[in-house]
Amino acid sequence: GIEVVLPGTPDETETLLRRTYANERPTYVRTSVRENAQPVELSPGGLTVVQRGSELTAIAVGPFLDRTIAALDGIDATVLYATTVVPLDGETLAREAAPAAEVVLVEPMYEGTTAWQISAALSHRPTRILSIGVQRRFIHRYGTPEQHDRNLGLDVASIRARLDAFLTSNV
Repeated sequence: GIEVVLPGTPDETETLLRRTYANERPTYVRTSVRENAQPVELSPGGLTVVQRGSELTAIAVGPFLDRTIAALDGIDATVLYATTVVPLDGETLAREAAPAAEVVLVEPMYEGTTAWQISAALSHRPTRILSIGVQRRFIHRYGTPEQHDRNLGLDVASIRARLDAFLTSNV
């Protein structure tokens, strides 16, 4: 099947292009004008542990790593950085996920696109998943990337508000 990679910095783009070149399967490399401040030393498999915590597992995809970490301020979370979302590294996710049932996915694609893979990787344990991504609606207003992020609820403050609501809900 196809492989989908989303680097978060120009250096990661080069790394991922080198890793996927001639891999004998179609690979889609999705880049963005938005990027993280610093590249991450990427683990093979596409899911890299950035920090460990116990209250929540956060999976930040590509250029959403920095804003996810900022939104998690004060929350004891395991943060996994995904640069390959298809296939998602389910083995690493199952091994590294925090003990808490709550999992948040922050992705620069339609909300919920990657959720099914998270559900499959964690099917052996209770899990509550919050998907934060691009809302499934037609975007008819134009502006800067920052304006789009605010409008779509993908800025740090909006991500934090959704996290807080998710963590305090009893559902």
